Amino acid sequence: MRSRWAIFCTLLMFLAVGIASLAWGGPPSIGSGLPGAANLTPQQRSNIREYAGYWCDQLASSGQDDVAKVRRNLVEPLRAPRVRDVFRYEYAQAALPQLQEIISGDNPLTAVNAMLVVGFLGTERALETIVDHCDIEDEPRFHVRLWAAKALVIAIGQGSIADRDVNRALRRLGHAAGREEKWLILRRQFQALASVNGPVSREVQLSVLSSTTDRMMHSGIVPCELMQAVYPALKRMRDDLIVLGRDEQQSFGRVLAPVLCDICSVAQAHWDSAQDDLVAKIAYGGAVQISESMLQLIDPELRPGQRAPKTALGRAWKDRDEPRFSADHDKWQSIIAKPPYKQP
Repeated sequence: MRSRWAIFCTLLMFLAVGIASLAWGGPPSIGSGLPGAANLTPQQRSNIREYAGYWCDQLASSGQDDVAKVRRNLVEPLRAPRVRDVFRYEYAQAALPQLQEIISGDNPLTAVNAMLVVGFLGTERALETIVDHCDIEDEPRFHVRLWAAKALVIAIGQGSIADRDVNRALRRLGHAAGREEKWLILRRQFQALASVNGPVSREVQLSVLSSTTDRMMHSGIVPCELMQAVYPALKRMRDDLIVLGRDEQQSFGRVLAPVLCDICSVAQAHWDSAQDDLVAKIAYGGAVQISESMLQLIDPELRPGQRAPKTALGRAWKDRDEPRFSADHDKWQSIIAKPPYKQP
């Protein structure tokens, strides 16, 4: 009998604590079913606003030990098996203003976590907020620009943003990437652009690759660290090029080939300094090898019946054989300077 009485008292204690916690301002539950509801009642909308407001307040004041938990609570409703637009819109309306304030605040930890949450909101306005923090001319903070690129991938991955808005964001990101000075951020931005499959993505990636190549050639910083972003970007572009249909492969290859040749020109111009730097030697060498392999893939399609030059730019770079590199590079430059690459 005493044991049953002890259990009963314990249950009463837990119940009292739970009721007290609700009275002290804990967030209402919005449940796993609410995100998938076709319509929302006024009370449900109120609960959504209270839930988002509570956890945004917690995020603003969270520290190293609890920030991950708070972020998970903010993201959890958006990871439900089915999230309808009506819920996503209501939740984003409630959370986004506070998250924007946190991102603009002085705490780097809460700023990057708020940026990630914005990505999961998956609305047009959330996407605009992310892109607003991608450009070095508007956002000087390294950590925010870095995580904005990651958040952009998350936002687009929600599948809830119209294609026209995604394409607009890609073009804005492309303008930002064309000015980015930090290789790690540029690498993330290239990844974000490549996360979308389509002609606009390819167009923007090519534009950024071209402008970055020009900046490397004229930056006066030798070797240029931006090559550490260009190298992995080229690998993704190669993979995309291989799976394109023939017509798309030809049209894209025609404008891509001159840029690939220019990348090899950067390696030639930075030869000694890049060869003497272990990190640069790997990045430059990898970029040269992939550029050459893509040129060898593109050229037979654009000049049928004519033999593509047999070159070994990648091997010449690895062996530090500058005369061989220059001779092979001249072969490609001669071809790229004529139709169909260069229009008369």
